Amino acid sequence: MKINLTTKIKIKIINIIEKIMCKMGKRFSYETVTGIKVLNPFFIDAEEYVTGECEIDPKKLLLGIDFLNDDNTLIGINIIKSPHYSLMKSLYKGENIEGNEYIERMKRGALDERRPIIGYLSDNYFEKTFVKVLNLLQNKGCEPIYIYEIDGRMFILDGKHRAATASLIGTSSVKCKIVSSEGIKKSISNESLEIMKKTGKYSKHLELLNNLSREKDRG
Repeated sequence: MKINLTTKIKIKIINIIEKIMCKMGKRFSYETVTGIKVLNPFFIDAEEYVTGECEIDPKKLLLGIDFLNDDNTLIGINIIKSPHYSLMKSLYKGENIEGNEYIERMKRGALDERRPIIGYLSDNYFEKTFVKVLNLLQNKGCEPIYIYEIDGRMFILDGKHRAATASLIGTSSVKCKIVSSEGIKKSISNESLEIMKKTGKYSKHLELLNNLSREKDRG
């Protein structure tokens, strides 16, 4: 995929800013047409918040918090109806993934809190990733999927591509690690939460977070 000079310059500038913020231990949340983006995003160490393990049919897993506004969010979408599954299916069939829903969302920054990503297609990044995940699943050596539970439903924190690939090849169950509600809340900055509350564009996120709080209270 060709990238014009203006876009290359923008990417370079943002990368420099992120490096500076990383050294300073700072992160910055801002809003775009698709949702909240975070410069120097903070990712929790999910292992610190694991409360248990289980085996689950990957087809029962749902997409969770993605920082996208109500017009773009994928919250509550079953993994087999997700852009991630669509991508894995195309790769499995050996199809050209340019134009795939996942790729189009990736270019628009409509997958999660990451800004638009456009530099992966030139070096077969996804093809290599798919082959690696597929081999690990077939040899039962794949990393567990990190999930969290709300009202009996299981949402994916980390491992969407693993879950999609497992569903695609008919794996009946995958190993999952359950992350506490405290861990999920730690992954959301106060700045991002304020944007959600002030703009009125993130009702699905706020509902999920409210249900997450009730889950904690019941625990």
